[in-house]
Amino acid sequence: MATNIRTKDINGDWIKVYSDVEVPEPNDTDTHLNSFKGCVTEILGNGNCIVEDSEGDSFEIEGVRLTLIQEEYEEEVYDRGIDWDELWGIK
Repeated sequence: MATNIRTKDINGDWIKVYSDVEVPEPNDTDTHLNSFKGCVTEILGNGNCIVEDSEGDSFEIEGVRLTLIQEEYEEEVYDRGIDWDELWGIK
């Protein structure tokens, strides 16, 4: 699994492995039964994402259908001037 592959979500935001996302209601080709929030565990070369739900089940979904969940952290706690993307080599 390559962790430096990225794809864009429905809003044009970059999705990376371990991103939290919202998965939409299923269409005719999906195997999930309803919308849910999950974690991206893999990004495939075609831009599809493997998303794991809270029960540990995984589903392949097109990245452009997902919505990245933006986490807002308190700057004083989490922003210590470290470029985490560069540190992890995912820029």
